[in-house]
Amino acid sequence: MNYILTEYTKGKRLDLRWENASPARRKSLLLQLKGYFEELQNIPHLWPGVICSADGGPLFDRRLEFDTRGFGPFANESDFNNFLRCGITDTHPLRSVSFRFIGSTVHNEVEEMIAIQDKIQHSIHFTHGDAHGGNFLVKGKNITAVIDFEMAGFYPEHWEYTTAMTTGHGFVNSAIQRRKPELKNILKEYPEELKGETIRQKRIDEEIRAMLPRADI
Repeated sequence: MNYILTEYTKGKRLDLRWENASPARRKSLLLQLKGYFEELQNIPHLWPGVICSADGGPLFDRRLEFDTRGFGPFANESDFNNFLRCGITDTHPLRSVSFRFIGSTVHNEVEEMIAIQDKIQHSIHFTHGDAHGGNFLVKGKNITAVIDFEMAGFYPEHWEYTTAMTTGHGFVNSAIQRRKPELKNILKEYPEELKGETIRQKRIDEEIRAMLPRADI
């Protein structure tokens, strides 16, 4: 039997309450957020190393694919990175796709992105995947709910941080994320991975992904 359990929870969006919160209240909210993220990261993974949804199936992330069928799962991080960059292992395939890839600057950036992705293999943890101030509800001194898990799944450990930092409406653009010392109290930082993901989003955008061949894994 399949079912969805829903619960009504009172609260206001965190990003609407942050500016007027006292320093003591902010500190308390940050500590609560840190605890919630640690809980999520410690959810047992039944398929160690696999990048997948909570039930082991395809993932969904509108920033990558608008197809509601999702993408993946992936046997390992290398396969996932290959999907993210549409199988690109060097800059050669890009030259015939778009005039935007003419010039050494673009090629150097893409080569750096590939090097970063191939450099480190990360642990795989459960990830909310859409961490911004609108997805945390506050009432009084407490975080009452973490909502919107449609893009959650088991991802490389840096994914929570890099998606939060690069999403247009994400934590990075909220009142919280602009304060880097406070961010360090919530999520572990991955500066090199963030650089690689920033390049990927800049160069391998939706238009380019539609042109480049890729194989679902």
